[in-house]
Amino acid sequence: MGTKIIEMILSLALLAILARLLEPKDFGIFAIVLAVQALFQPMLDMGLGDAYIKADNPTQELKNSFFTLNVVQGGFNFVLLLILAPIVSNIYDNDILWSLISVFALSVIFISVSRQANSQLLRDKRFDALMKISLIANIITFIISVYFAYQDLGVWVLVIKTMVLNISIMFLIYFYTKARYSFVKFEIIKSYILELKFGLKVFANRILNGVFNASDKFLFGKLFGVELLGHYSNAQQIARMSDTHIRMPFTTAIYSHLIRYSPENKKFFYDKFASVMLLIVSTFGGMLILEGDILLINFLGDKWVFASDYVQPLGLFGIAMAIQGIYIIISMSEDDMINQIKKMTGSIAILFSLIAITYIFKLYVMSFIYLYSISIFLYWTIFLYFELLKYEIKERYFLKTLLILVGLIGSLFYIKSLISLSAIYEVIFIGSLYISIVIMVIHYVYKKVKS
Repeated sequence: MGTKIIEMILSLALLAILARLLEPKDFGIFAIVLAVQALFQPMLDMGLGDAYIKADNPTQELKNSFFTLNVVQGGFNFVLLLILAPIVSNIYDNDILWSLISVFALSVIFISVSRQANSQLLRDKRFDALMKISLIANIITFIISVYFAYQDLGVWVLVIKTMVLNISIMFLIYFYTKARYSFVKFEIIKSYILELKFGLKVFANRILNGVFNASDKFLFGKLFGVELLGHYSNAQQIARMSDTHIRMPFTTAIYSHLIRYSPENKKFFYDKFASVMLLIVSTFGGMLILEGDILLINFLGDKWVFASDYVQPLGLFGIAMAIQGIYIIISMSEDDMINQIKKMTGSIAILFSLIAITYIFKLYVMSFIYLYSISIFLYWTIFLYFELLKYEIKERYFLKTLLILVGLIGSLFYIKSLISLSAIYEVIFIGSLYISIVIMVIHYVYKKVKS
């Protein structure tokens, strides 16, 4: 936990520095580059990592087969991104996108080469090594990114930042695993068809997840322009930080344990797991909902006024993404991929419906963000709750935790309307009250879970 909090602080500090040295338009252009990558990110794995973790007694031949597939997929994605670069550049009438996407395409090679070794660390439950790798890579990225930011390189700093992170992770993973792989022929790969079938189920869901994560950036940039997209993407990045840096690593580690549990033992764990994760993520997300506008303008600087407006509703979106992640881990451990694919398709349908409504009725940016955040939060909360009901859990910690958080945030909003304090004192008073109560609830739920 401590390592992940340090990483989160590093990410926030780097974002604060870059936000002052770069322009919102730079972040908007780079958000389109990341959206292109997000569409094809699932193809870098195709569920092979999950298939490897799930495999019984994997041989060196299996490792070599998955390594070969990962590298082939990386090469395929590299070529695909080069083909798409001029098309995306033409859609947004922005020549620099061609160069940015073409250079950024190299990052998929580094990711694909290290994918199998990363899966090996996960299967071996070497979470301490994974955390060290992530922390060291983030420190290296921080130092190099700040240096280049002062060289007045504009949006290229953001490309360099991502490339440095991926390269650092690749070298560190091989340093820690001492893994050695070789390429194998296609005939050998075909002999592992059962493992590949499981991977393809995971892959289908990740394709939909990639579409969901990329589509709002593509459409937002086209409807409202790249400058406002820069505000939106930074506000969303901050809103999702607790999910990215805390929920994701923890649920990945938990999944590697869950798939080895008996069906009887697993079902007693889900409700407690969901409750604890919701509380941890909501500590940060709830603060953004309550005081995000004040926090962000002071954190990023005066040029980020629009982002400070966006971050409050997006705090709810960040919590929604954590709930989505919890649901996905539970359905994966139950091998219920079909329902997971259906739910992801539903969330994409909500996004496209809201985009259509925004375009037809010419809604303001804030109207879209509020509708989007609330809709996605309700959608995943309802589905996770009904997923947990399937296991006939009497305590229903998740529902109780959710009601406590909703009641707490609502009460503090009411208290805010009654008091008259300067911005800094309001943040201190409301923030201290909120975090203190959440910590007490975490302690209470933890005691119940432990017993």
